[in-house]
Amino acid sequence: MDEEFVVRSPIGMDPVEIPNISFPDFVLAKVEKNLPLLGQKPWLIDTASGNTVYFSEVESKTRKIASFLARNGFKKGDVLHFVTYRTAFSCLIQFAVWRLGGVTRGSYQAEIIESYEGVLKETKCKFVMVDDETGHLLQAAIGGLDWKVTLITIGDRLLRGAITLAEILEDDGTAFPKSIPIDPKEDLMCIFNTSGTTGKPKGVLHSHYSTIAILTSFHGLKCMPTKSFMASTSNFGVVNFVHGFLALCQGCTFYHIAKYEQSNFFDLIFHYKPSNIILYPYVATWFAKCSAELTEIKAMDILESISITGWVLDYATTNLLVHQLPKTMLITMYGLSECFHVSVGSYNEAGKLPPIDFEGGKSVSSGKLIPMYEAKVVDPESRDNLPVGAKGEILVRSPTMMLGYLVPGGQPNRADIDKHGWLKTGDIGYFDKDGNIYIQERIKFIFKYFMRMVSPSEIESVLQEHPDVVSAGVVGVPDPESTCLARALVVLRPGKERNAKELYNFVADRLPNYKHLHGGVHFVEKLPVNAAGKMDRKTLMAMAIDKELSGFSTEF
Repeated sequence: MDEEFVVRSPIGMDPVEIPNISFPDFVLAKVEKNLPLLGQKPWLIDTASGNTVYFSEVESKTRKIASFLARNGFKKGDVLHFVTYRTAFSCLIQFAVWRLGGVTRGSYQAEIIESYEGVLKETKCKFVMVDDETGHLLQAAIGGLDWKVTLITIGDRLLRGAITLAEILEDDGTAFPKSIPIDPKEDLMCIFNTSGTTGKPKGVLHSHYSTIAILTSFHGLKCMPTKSFMASTSNFGVVNFVHGFLALCQGCTFYHIAKYEQSNFFDLIFHYKPSNIILYPYVATWFAKCSAELTEIKAMDILESISITGWVLDYATTNLLVHQLPKTMLITMYGLSECFHVSVGSYNEAGKLPPIDFEGGKSVSSGKLIPMYEAKVVDPESRDNLPVGAKGEILVRSPTMMLGYLVPGGQPNRADIDKHGWLKTGDIGYFDKDGNIYIQERIKFIFKYFMRMVSPSEIESVLQEHPDVVSAGVVGVPDPESTCLARALVVLRPGKERNAKELYNFVADRLPNYKHLHGGVHFVEKLPVNAAGKMDRKTLMAMAIDKELSGFSTEF
């Protein structure tokens, strides 16, 4: 390995600063320290149900829940699977599971029954948590298993055969074990699912140590909010986990929106007045073009920062946000389920990172590596290390690394981690001379036009600069002569006229010929989104090829 080409975090922290204790012990020590200042402040609030968990009740209620679970046969290493839109009570029960040395795994709330049954079988799960909307699905999935499963509901209605949270909290706490030996580096704590953007979602295994490591790393960042968060991110992924438990450690209130809907999104912001909101890029592109609402936000002075996560924000949206909300800090994050957040960038109108022109397109940085992370760029084919400014596959290494991917009944699969601890991210990008990272594309999304490689994200970024475009997705549709043709699926602002030729020319004026929309433009009402809140490119491809699926197409 050529050390000259390894990039490290500018903030010096040593892995020895990570306590060698269990995750619950680490978090509860933070909570206990902050309690005198917090009083009756809420930690978690579900905006739909109003379910609320206060900092002052975290220790006592999780002790009662853990006692109940232990009394009903839950043992160290057992798995609780949750499928629910309720985040506040869900996090409370998950924390109780971790106090027992147990493991949690969540799933998307609208899967088919067979999918849930398969996930339960992967981990021989004996405890399942649901709500009013998901209970019937999991009841059916449990019916296909040949072992007993304890069903817990955190909904408002009774569910046949299920135990309610109210019943659980009646436990006197006496069955809570006096001590549970936990090896922080080896013992499994969470199973997160990958987003499934390049195939079937995989179970990512994280230990007590790796989860403490990410919270410790974030503690060294000055740009992170300290008052309140609001997010509509999936409650079973790494984003909600990190921000939810970072909020618990730092004394912040976390407002969770179970179902993102444009119709009431701003109403919730105006009602709760969070200091920070967390947005997926596809939400941010719509949000940035709501001029009237952003003017009101600016007048009310209620948003200190906006965090973008899940993927890279395009230049047009970035530029629009920092102009519309010049005093609001824009925070860009890059990360993976396999190692949590990797980099963080922060800027506003007064001090923003300038875009870099790369191969005709503008790239916005995802900031610098967070503490205890290091990265390098390698050639995707030769695997040789590449210097600063050269584009290739990003590899990262940190104490936050997963144990591996879930292999039912076997040892974790660590095929993507080499013997030196470097994780292959599957993302193409580069670093500038100041250590800022620029993520270009997933390797599997890049397609070839004749002999030139094309990144869909670059074309999407240009399309989103057009004032009539709300969002755009680009795929390479098969073509016998050129290999693939770039075709765009575009969502227009309400009332705007469909003009494929205009959008074709808009891209052609800004990018080289091999990045032009040779496959045409299709107009759609909305772009497909997967369970992780990212663009579903498999469905996008089907829509691009099938005119009936895409609804309307324009040839030119």
